[in-house]
Amino acid sequence: TKNKKILAFGGKNKYENKGSSLLQRIDNNTTQYSLECAKNAVSSNGKYLEYLTEAYRGCKEVVIEAVKQNGNVLEQLDDKWKKDKDVVLQAVKRNGISLQYADEILKKDKDVVLQAIKQ
Repeated sequence: TKNKKILAFGGKNKYENKGSSLLQRIDNNTTQYSLECAKNAVSSNGKYLEYLTEAYRGCKEVVIEAVKQNGNVLEQLDDKWKKDKDVVLQAVKRNGISLQYADEILKKDKDVVLQAIKQ
């Protein structure tokens, strides 16, 4: 159907060969539900972010949930997220090593570096 969007994340599914088990068909009237669904998926496994639509990969709430679960997801994010202090802080809070994927300016930021060291 034309008004449906497909979100796929995690495991394996019968609809696509992307390794996703949770496939939701969500119409345009259920935006809040779909955002919660996306956040729940990445909070269980940050790497599921790659299976979400571009709109959800561009949503700061979803990105933060993903890096909170797996800091190394920062490596695969768009550069705009590697420059976002909130996102980078959450990533290094989870995994200090993920500092290597941050923008050069944030690699020198006192708060970010201290958080990475604490981890």
